[in-house]
Amino acid sequence: MITVETITTVEGFLALESVWNRVLEKCSNENLCLTFEWFTSWLAGFGGGKNLFVLVIRKDGVIIGFAPLMITHTRYRNLPASEVGFIQNDYSPSSDFIIYENQAEAISAVIDYLLALQNWDVISLRNMPKDSPNYPALVQTLAQKGIIYGTGPGLSSPFIRIQTDWETFMASRTRKFRKAIRNKMNRIKKWGAYEIKTIDTIDDNGSVLEHIFAISKNSWKADYDKDIVSNDNNMRFFTALSKTAARKGWLKIWLLNVDGKPVAYEYHLAYKGRLHALRSDYDRSYRLSSPGSILDMHIVENAFSGHVREYDMCGSSDFYKLNWTSDIREHARILIFRDTVYGRMLYFLEFKVISLLKKYEPVKKLREAFLSQTYVRH
Repeated sequence: MITVETITTVEGFLALESVWNRVLEKCSNENLCLTFEWFTSWLAGFGGGKNLFVLVIRKDGVIIGFAPLMITHTRYRNLPASEVGFIQNDYSPSSDFIIYENQAEAISAVIDYLLALQNWDVISLRNMPKDSPNYPALVQTLAQKGIIYGTGPGLSSPFIRIQTDWETFMASRTRKFRKAIRNKMNRIKKWGAYEIKTIDTIDDNGSVLEHIFAISKNSWKADYDKDIVSNDNNMRFFTALSKTAARKGWLKIWLLNVDGKPVAYEYHLAYKGRLHALRSDYDRSYRLSSPGSILDMHIVENAFSGHVREYDMCGSSDFYKLNWTSDIREHARILIFRDTVYGRMLYFLEFKVISLLKKYEPVKKLREAFLSQTYVRH
């Protein structure tokens, strides 16, 4: 028999530490963003004002999984709504359920449990990997139960399979790309002596993080308030995550110095043979030296010399990532609506009205009013 229990306090969540990762290790979809350490770091940065709604899934009294959820009172397509979703934001490469057996039965129990509650209008499950065993189980469950739902695209995240040696891999890239890399390597030398450091520890005075924050503040992202230091929550998250990741042996920070000055970085975590690229920035005054490309070259080459089986470039399928690989991990967004007048209206708005507005330029102002989604961002 499958039962579901709700945890709504941070204290209740922290009490799960001893069992969380043991359950995760039994899952075929084990990944970094589902670890207990990831969620505690996320809550340290972004947990203020959040309503935890973690579901503990048991079979015959034994914990077989978790649904790491939260409830947000937000606006959905500019309409007020209570939204259930994964504990995640733009810093989360992916999200998923944690279930190591009886996925279909467990997910069915979770959906039934949620449907019996009255505290939500929409369930929005963002960036669920399509190759997760939980994704088809969820979609099939929703269809079988006749639930009002829809799916849409999530992130398309490039990744590199480490299956050959570096020379063979690089030879498989286009001649144009290899030439461009050589030109950039020559160009940066004209800016001064450059050095790339790999950092896997955090010192007591936090100088490494200070370098990262300073570079981010001087990046082009600062013009759009997307740099790390534009929000205290971002700094709290990276500080907590860095300390935890260093302690666990996951931290990989790549720092590019030119004449001793830090001008670019990439922030990675290595977990279970997979390297995850979580964040990168460069000082805009060094833009013409292509510091990001120099770091990319060094990091990819290094991935072929260690114990990495996959380099997950995370995020979207940006053009510079596609120079390195054609392999892409697709994610999906699943939207579930309550079977009420309001819930049906939200569904109609999302999958009928919005779909129509996307097609017609003459109604641009009306389209922008509804398409400017206002999810809580961090």
